[in-house]
Amino acid sequence: MKKLQALQEQLKKKEKYPNVVKQLNELSEDEQNIDLQINLIGETHVANWLPKQKTVIWNSFSQFNSSFWIKSCIDRIVQDVADDFAVYALLKCDVEPVLTKLKAMCYQVVLIWDTKGAETQGVGLAKVDKSGYHDYFYIGWNTGEPFISRIDYIKEIICRNNLMTDRLDLIDDKCAIKNWVWSELPYGYERVTHGNETFFDENSSRDYLSLYMRGLLHNIN
Repeated sequence: MKKLQALQEQLKKKEKYPNVVKQLNELSEDEQNIDLQINLIGETHVANWLPKQKTVIWNSFSQFNSSFWIKSCIDRIVQDVADDFAVYALLKCDVEPVLTKLKAMCYQVVLIWDTKGAETQGVGLAKVDKSGYHDYFYIGWNTGEPFISRIDYIKEIICRNNLMTDRLDLIDDKCAIKNWVWSELPYGYERVTHGNETFFDENSSRDYLSLYMRGLLHNIN
C-alpha cells in the first residue's frame, strides 16, 4: 500500500480529486476492507481517470480480479441498484472468471455480440422467468484482449409481448428497462432509471456458434 500512500500525498499536495483523496483516507484506516477498495476504484472512474492512472490502484489490491473480488462486486450490484461503484470495479477484471462466476450463480446466456470484424465482443447473462429478464449483466471486451472493457447492468427487462425465447437477442421488439448503468474503459459511464431498448441481433445465431467454436463460452454453458 506504500504506492497508494504516495499517491494520497501527491493528490493532497496538488489539491486534486478531493473525493478520491477522501476514499484514500478511509482506506488507509482499514486497508484490507474490500468495500473501501471497490469504492476507491469507483471514485477514480467517476473522476475519469485513465487506465494508466488506475494501474497503481489495481496493482495495490491483492484481491483485485480474484473470485472473492468478483463475487463481492456482483453481490453489491444485485443488492443495491444504486451501487454504481461496484459496476465500475469489474472493469479490467478478466472476462472468463466473471462469466464463470455468473453462471455458477444461475445466470444464463441471453445475448451474444460477436459480429465478424468488430472491435468488441460480449456476452449478456440474466435470470429469466415468464415475466422477463432480471439482473442482466453485459460483459464486453475488446477483440483479442482477455479483460472487461465494457459492462452493463440492468435490473429488469420486460418485453412488450410474451417472452417466447430465453435469448434476448432473438426478440425483435422494444423492451422496457429499469435501472440501467453502464461503464467502459478508458472512461465513461451513465445511469438510466427507465426507458425502452431493443436487443435484437439478426446475426445472433451465427455469433453464438462463433464464440462457442473458439471456446469462449465453453466454461459457462
